[in-house]
Amino acid sequence: MLNDQHVIIVGGGIIGCMTAFYLAKAKVSVTIVERDAVGSQASGGAAGLLTPYWAPVDKTLADFSGENLRLHADLHKELPEYTNIDYHYGVIPFLRLAFSETDEQSLSKWYADRSKDGLSVEWLSGKTAQQMSSWIGRNVQSAILSTIEPQVDAYPLTMAIAQASEYHGAKIISAEVTNITTAGSSITGVCLHDGRELSADSVVLAMGPWSHFLKPWIGFHIPVKPQRGQILYLDSPHKHPEYALIHNDSYILPKLSGRLFAGTTWEDAGFSNNTTQQGQEQIIKNALYMSPLSQEVSVMSSSACLRPLSEDNYPFIGQLPSWDNLYIAAGHGPEGILLSPATGKYLSEIIMNKSSAYDISPFSPNRLAL
Repeated sequence: MLNDQHVIIVGGGIIGCMTAFYLAKAKVSVTIVERDAVGSQASGGAAGLLTPYWAPVDKTLADFSGENLRLHADLHKELPEYTNIDYHYGVIPFLRLAFSETDEQSLSKWYADRSKDGLSVEWLSGKTAQQMSSWIGRNVQSAILSTIEPQVDAYPLTMAIAQASEYHGAKIISAEVTNITTAGSSITGVCLHDGRELSADSVVLAMGPWSHFLKPWIGFHIPVKPQRGQILYLDSPHKHPEYALIHNDSYILPKLSGRLFAGTTWEDAGFSNNTTQQGQEQIIKNALYMSPLSQEVSVMSSSACLRPLSEDNYPFIGQLPSWDNLYIAAGHGPEGILLSPATGKYLSEIIMNKSSAYDISPFSPNRLAL
């Protein structure tokens, strides 16, 4: 290692692993400490859609999303040097569907925003959409075809990044961090559940929704809370749809790996990551609304994960106020997979150089009112 500092990253999800990868690649000594297993929480249970377009986004988030899409494309070329894991990066076209006048008004705004940005989107009549896919019901009024949103398999991506970080010298240990050790305003390391202490020159807290519980460690509250999202994994007697079908916050999603997903829910359920009958019934109801063929599919399995939602919908990325060498990367909401490369890359630059090539100051924890 050419850089003589040691960084401990608390959390082995996609954000922690990406940060470790970019640090280790820059010859920084890194240790990831993960309580459960790498990618065992939201990073392993996400749908893996690399889209910033679920809801209206401002220019800051749109630009940051674009930078992340660029880095995802670069990583897809680079990662085979370090790992043989295929995480099925690529594009399956999207069809966003409108079934009512309200839907069409929403899609019209979405279409105008993407067209203004010069992106490849096409407005289709309902008849044309039906002709394109047998999965689309006759009651569709119009649709938008887009080829601007890649996808991945989230868990294999997280594992690939973890392996790539290890290739560059990072260590991953299984343990629960119970506190940080300090000397004045500096962090000296972390305490583990078994009584051990690990020393560090810097610590990164990449704990997802569990950032909610950091106040006893850092002296103030991080406004991040969990949001439960459930997914169904389907088996169909029909050929999978050629397009990802989207209606509002619901989807029928064919994956490049050959799997078929349906989702999702957006639940305020605290820290319960159990699947529920009510959630599954809602997903099935929404799928049936999009596609009559959904009534012929069977549910193979289901999963639920906890998305880390920040209070203002901006992630927290950077040095924590009042601390010299303590950093956070959390609060990415449903976009953790999408936003992970730039978060890891530019946070690692701040840790090493106190500045980054891309301006992530809008996501600085300094916006917290202390």
